[in-house]
Amino acid sequence: MYPIRIGIADDHPLFRRGLKNFIDQKDVFEVKAEAGSGNELLEKLSRQVIDLVITDVTMPDIGGISLTKTIRRHYPKIKVIGLSKHNDHHTIHQMMEAGAKGYLLKSTNPDEIHAAILQVHEGKSYYCSEISKQLIEQIGKKMTESTAKLLTTRDKAILHLILTEKSDHEIADHLGLSLKWVGLNKKALMEKMEVKTVVGLVKRAIENGME
Repeated sequence: MYPIRIGIADDHPLFRRGLKNFIDQKDVFEVKAEAGSGNELLEKLSRQVIDLVITDVTMPDIGGISLTKTIRRHYPKIKVIGLSKHNDHHTIHQMMEAGAKGYLLKSTNPDEIHAAILQVHEGKSYYCSEISKQLIEQIGKKMTESTAKLLTTRDKAILHLILTEKSDHEIADHLGLSLKWVGLNKKALMEKMEVKTVVGLVKRAIENGME
């Protein structure tokens, strides 16, 4: 399984090299390809086995959205994480629609980069903390005033952890709750947001938070 073989596409050489050096510090990761453009990365993917790609959303030749679509079409086993200076909800939504499983801001806490790589490699989704918090805020704005008021601080905390695909055990440990209480809180949260499953909860979060 390890090391996870990573490709990086970013047209800023200094940032790209810094990201590569940071990722390579972990024995479980290995940057196998780095490129200054989408076309360059695609050329390297044809010659190199890669498990996961981290791509800048805005590049001069092929932007991250188009690059993600191409990777998902020709290399469906490769997972993609979008990377940007901006937290524009419309762009995030487009990246997710293109097939990216994660989205990070370039100002993201370094520890989150490692967490995102591991989680996305496992087939889960990952949104950095700042984006998850904004998603929750946007959801609140989309709700009626009476419904929004029903979301407690604990509801928002649980929703944030669900958006980063934490398990019930992880949610329980993080919040200091029993598994039974986590289940009850998730059920109450889904009722407030008028969905029937956790998948529906995540879909509602993305749809309402990124319009």
